[in-house]
Amino acid sequence: MRYYLDDTTLFLRGHFTVAVQHDPALLMTVPLVMIRVTSVEEKDQSRVEELTAARAGMVGPVYTLFSAGMINTAAVARCDQVTAFAHAGPSSVSVVIVSNRAGPGLLAGILETAVAAVDRVLEEAGTPGYRVEVVAATEEETESPARTGQDAQVTAAVIEATGTALLRRSLSLPKDQTALSRPAFSIYSRFGGNHWVTWQPEGCPYYPCHMKGQSCRYCYCPFYPCNDDELGQQVIASSGKTVWNCSECTLVHEPVVADYLQRNPMASLNELKQVHRHLIGQSKT
Repeated sequence: MRYYLDDTTLFLRGHFTVAVQHDPALLMTVPLVMIRVTSVEEKDQSRVEELTAARAGMVGPVYTLFSAGMINTAAVARCDQVTAFAHAGPSSVSVVIVSNRAGPGLLAGILETAVAAVDRVLEEAGTPGYRVEVVAATEEETESPARTGQDAQVTAAVIEATGTALLRRSLSLPKDQTALSRPAFSIYSRFGGNHWVTWQPEGCPYYPCHMKGQSCRYCYCPFYPCNDDELGQQVIASSGKTVWNCSECTLVHEPVVADYLQRNPMASLNELKQVHRHLIGQSKT
């Protein structure tokens, strides 16, 4: 899965099997899921979807969740193998929940858990009557025997992302304020006790976490887990589960590579490695 955004859209690209809220039993295969904010002038959603997908270089089946407001107020939350993407409009909440481990047969259950988590956030926030749209997706093709632990991860990620998106939607700050100049990114950490860590480059207590002079633009790597043995390895976490450890990887933190990836958001991992090798070659001459 790769995700990035422009001025109106959060793009999620991959090889997704998707379950949607209005018919959880109907599974679709799409290479692109989008959260698209629209203006009052954009009344033809089918046309908006078509043009937005074409702008991303995609022709064919896609799935779009429509919202309103600023796309930068979106929130992303990752809990182990689950990532939640949420955007809150004036009277709506759009959520995409992506699991790295669940097979297609488990999507309906994950979708049900995610919807319940959104409803819980809205109830606690005192915002009844919001239109809610939730999509569950996976790139896993083989069926999982059970979604052990997935429900807790889905609930945690959706609550964090949805709550943060609602909070950001309510902020009365100018558009150019730092707090709203980019989506919020949070990750569930077990270092020093279980807690959520929200990334912000200004005054980060972990800087530099990879190398001196690093770029923090991709603090949460869009390739994770890449499973590239040149960049990391599988390790046993304190929970006893196998996780991908890339703590020694500096690829997307090289300023030149980070700049290249921002200009070319669909660049492949091998392409970025070539840019990095070229950078190393220049430094030796």
